[in-house]
Amino acid sequence: MQQRQAEARRIAVGVLAFLIFLQAAAFTIVCREKDGFHEDEGFTLSINGDEAWAEFSNYTNRWVDPLYFDTYFAVPEEGRFHYDGVLAEALLDPTNPPLYYFAFHTVYSFFPGLVSAWPGILLNLLFFVLAQVCLWNLGLLLFRHPMLALLPPVFFGFSLGALNAVSFLRMYMLAMLIAAAFLLLAFRLLRLGFRVRETVLLAAVGFLGAMTHYYLIFYLILVTAAYFTSMILRCARSVNRLHWGCWLPSIISAAAFVAAIVGAFFAHPVIWAHITSTADGLKTAAASRAGGSGGQFAAFMQAVASDELNISAGLPKIIVLLGLLVFAIALLVGMRTERGKKYQSRLPKIALREPVLLTLLATTAVYFAVVFRTAPYQVDRFLMPCFPAIALLLSFAMAFFAQKLRIDARAVPTAIALLLAVFSLGGYTDAMHYLYPQKGAGEALRLGTASEPVVVLAYTGAGRECLSLFPELYLRKQGSPLYIADYPELEQNPEELAWVFESAREQGGGDSGRVTVFVASMHQGQFQPEAAAEAARSAGGFGTSKYLYSIPNYDVYELS
Repeated sequence: MQQRQAEARRIAVGVLAFLIFLQAAAFTIVCREKDGFHEDEGFTLSINGDEAWAEFSNYTNRWVDPLYFDTYFAVPEEGRFHYDGVLAEALLDPTNPPLYYFAFHTVYSFFPGLVSAWPGILLNLLFFVLAQVCLWNLGLLLFRHPMLALLPPVFFGFSLGALNAVSFLRMYMLAMLIAAAFLLLAFRLLRLGFRVRETVLLAAVGFLGAMTHYYLIFYLILVTAAYFTSMILRCARSVNRLHWGCWLPSIISAAAFVAAIVGAFFAHPVIWAHITSTADGLKTAAASRAGGSGGQFAAFMQAVASDELNISAGLPKIIVLLGLLVFAIALLVGMRTERGKKYQSRLPKIALREPVLLTLLATTAVYFAVVFRTAPYQVDRFLMPCFPAIALLLSFAMAFFAQKLRIDARAVPTAIALLLAVFSLGGYTDAMHYLYPQKGAGEALRLGTASEPVVVLAYTGAGRECLSLFPELYLRKQGSPLYIADYPELEQNPEELAWVFESAREQGGGDSGRVTVFVASMHQGQFQPEAAAEAARSAGGFGTSKYLYSIPNYDVYELS
């Protein structure tokens, strides 16, 4: 029997390795389409440079030397592994602790002078692989069978949420790894009882989580509270409930976690100020007081459906999914062989009253409700810490379904993997949030306009939005001067507007010169990019205004 179990485990490990390789290869191929940067990614890249991040006002209404960008995003040779500078930069980010920035800078320090998304993507892929290993171990713990343990890596690895996190140069893939590792340790303590090693690791992972993302702190607190409650209820039903040894282990584990969080507050003292006193903190408080609307709830539900179930294109795609589910159910029902029944009889029973299942349901529901009421934006990334738990819940549902129908459970991971993989083929093209492909323009248009002066028509107060613009300007290999204009202010002063574009045209070659214009597109309620480009054409005496392509927050035009 033990030899058979060892053989099954070796086979499952081989399948897991192939599965992770397949998923990582697919992610790498898809991430080749990444051609732009979110403003938050611009901040992450700016961690590498030896220039401090400045507010938008420092660049407004003046010409900027383009060589500035050569030192803004790349790690200089003398700045490799310079963590004091990284910490100083991280303190300027009021929304996230510095752990991811340390890891990010470490990877880029091996590539001094390089401005590229790929070192960051490879770092996120490493976090993804480790998260998959944690999820497989969680599956072993929950289902006690190596093949059924493949269900969580299948659901998580083929989800668009994981792919979005890998392609996004921020700390969300690391947050999901920490969430998965914390769940693994908490459930080991819940299943196996108090262990010193798991308790110490739980505290260490909690500390790392507190140094990664503020919403992650709340999620880990929920998991700890659920674990502590489960242990207290278990002691209350025990015949030894009056003995201190029944209560002490859960108290020690919870206290270790609390000590880790307090330690993080001491290690990075601005955490509390960031949570309660910053602009985003005030946004969070205001959102909490106001509550959420039905539209916000729908936006969050769509984020979960898109990222975890790969439903991203409305009713037609949902109909296709239902059809595939019917086909899968028919396929699985056809596997109800006598061999399958005998196989099922050897598997542990999956009960809906399983404490781990109840913990996952409760923590996910509460976390979702709190994020729904407090998040400043209805986007997928704030929900990502609970994505590993959602993968576990989906795995529970499929394992329970297979058990009730007496299906050979070894076929379930294969069927689900095929279903999600096929359905993801369409989803990868329309639900990727952080690739920003140039729709066929890309490098050709960048290089074709690289010699032209650049004028940026930005919106007042759009400081952080410029961070999505700066990597684009670097990738253009821009060699001509750059003028960043506060457009609403410039619009009120036609003479200055005319001077800006006349001087830009002269720098571009006189009457035959061309000028590239980046027009802010995020605030279309205040002004229309097309109208702003037309106003610039008229003010500068150009003949035509031609739309080229778009990047996050900006539309790009060429005046000639």
